[in-house]
Amino acid sequence: MHEVTVSVLGRMAAQVNGVEVALGGPRQRAVLASVLLASPRSVSMSRIVEDVWDGEEPPSLTTVHAYIAELRRALEPGRKARQAATVLVTEGSGYALRLPPDALDSTVFARLAADGAKALRDGGPVRADELLREALGTWRGPAFADFPDAGFVASEVRRLELLRETALQDLYEAGLALGRHAELVGELTAYTDRHPMAERGWELLALALYRCGLQTDALSAIRRATALLADEFGLDVGPSLRRMETAILRQDPALEFLAQPAKGPQSNLPFPVTDFVGRVAQLRDVSSLLTRARLVTVTGPGGVGKTRLALEVCQSLRSPDGPWFVDLAGLRQPDLVAATVAEALGLPGVATPQRLAAVLGSRKLLLLLDNCEHLVDAVREMCLTVLSGCGEVRVLATSRESLGITGEAVFELGPMGDDGAELFTRRAAAVQPHWQPEPADRPLIERICADLDGIPLAIELAAAQLRVLSLDQIAGSIDDRFGVATAHDLADTIAWSYDLLSPAERELFGRLSAFAGGFDLDAVSMVAGGAEPVLPALSGLVRKSLLQVEHATTPRRYRMLVMVRAFAAGTLSEVDSRRAVARHLRWVTEWAEAADADLRGPQAPALLARLTRDHAETRAALATALFAG
Repeated sequence: MHEVTVSVLGRMAAQVNGVEVALGGPRQRAVLASVLLASPRSVSMSRIVEDVWDGEEPPSLTTVHAYIAELRRALEPGRKARQAATVLVTEGSGYALRLPPDALDSTVFARLAADGAKALRDGGPVRADELLREALGTWRGPAFADFPDAGFVASEVRRLELLRETALQDLYEAGLALGRHAELVGELTAYTDRHPMAERGWELLALALYRCGLQTDALSAIRRATALLADEFGLDVGPSLRRMETAILRQDPALEFLAQPAKGPQSNLPFPVTDFVGRVAQLRDVSSLLTRARLVTVTGPGGVGKTRLALEVCQSLRSPDGPWFVDLAGLRQPDLVAATVAEALGLPGVATPQRLAAVLGSRKLLLLLDNCEHLVDAVREMCLTVLSGCGEVRVLATSRESLGITGEAVFELGPMGDDGAELFTRRAAAVQPHWQPEPADRPLIERICADLDGIPLAIELAAAQLRVLSLDQIAGSIDDRFGVATAHDLADTIAWSYDLLSPAERELFGRLSAFAGGFDLDAVSMVAGGAEPVLPALSGLVRKSLLQVEHATTPRRYRMLVMVRAFAAGTLSEVDSRRAVARHLRWVTEWAEAADADLRGPQAPALLARLTRDHAETRAALATALFAG
């Protein structure tokens, strides 16, 4: 058996077992085209003559039979004499072409285009884009290009060209659904120039322009289409284009780009770099609450371990869609809460709670909203909208106060009990690998933890001092530094660690409070503003647990806990604070300007990822610039 394929989307061609075969001259090729157009039915000899010779002096039947014989030899090489043909077969007084469904490129094109259109209708633009590109890739030139003036192929050529235009419009629509509006403006402009009567092309162009922020140009495109239709045919534009114009004038939110959620296992949940100590009952209780309530808020004072407990709960609830972690600590603008959540979910362009609810739809996922206390009203509004509009979404929030929503389950996380000593021991062993507590040390460790009121952050800061102090010194420092009256104040714990810093470390510590989120070594050098290398002081802050390392980053990034950053800001004089935020503003500005130059080159994906990651710094710099006038 031979594998035969025939191509008509361009010049006619045929391949047998992957090798192109000769189809003869124009008349012989036209005979094959006539038979092919009738497929799978047979075509009579008289119809072949009528198609191919079209009013000219008809040939002898011997000539037509000779063409058929040559085509059979080409399509079935090696077929023995008098052996029945299996591709170009005789049926009665006519002939038929017997090919598998996908052996003809026009059939493959039509199937792929239909599948792409269905994927687009079903809300799958990624799959639609793949199918439509594959469909359009089957074209090598005009359909039946060998016969540009032949009447017998005209109707089939028109049908295929219409399918091709529809597929191309579908591809443009899929591209817009994937956020490619900027790159499609040029293509759609050229398309409407070639096809000025195609209203859908004008509609897609107007949408692309609008999403690029060019509302006036979008309206001008629609009005140009209106004028062309009126001048050429005396027609009004159709209802779809009129609706697009109205939506643009109203700035309808439905026109905004909504990124499509990716398929498959997804989560941005960070993996903690230290082990989870104790809190077994609390872990079980919060997990149980999440099975009964769609909103659970873990409350408690700063440093009590709300974030770590919530992360540990979510680690046990990983699913094909989440959980998703949203850090709100660095956000200061309440109106950006929904956009920040959308960014974390990989949904750029979603700016309001209503649009977020519309995009999430029936997705089944868990959102972890961390550090909500300074944005309670905005987080409350967002949660109300999303939870009421999305029945399969649950929210786990951490905050120093509850959100105050009907149906909210509040879990108040208190200090550590006996587990505090275990936490101190493990963290101390991490900074002093060869240290092991003696049995007599246990009461002293328990006293240290009790004096620190069982606050995990305070315990970890105290354990970090074992690099430079003995257990007795740590316990004595707490007694001398705090006393009973201040034991509940976490700021005193941070102040105790601050007192142990060198002058260079203290200076850098205060200046790093200018950052709103994470930062790398280059950013530290810029904001520090000194001539001395910053790495020694930076390393000291890491060793003393006043600076967190984001270990899965290259280059390595660092971050201050919210309470620590607030304390660090308070160590600066007003003059030093202004200088630090001014250097921070200069660093953001220079970085943004450098990125802008390469955003249209091959480095664009990496640059966009960093711009997204550093949104907190950009917003802080904008606030600085606005405040300074």
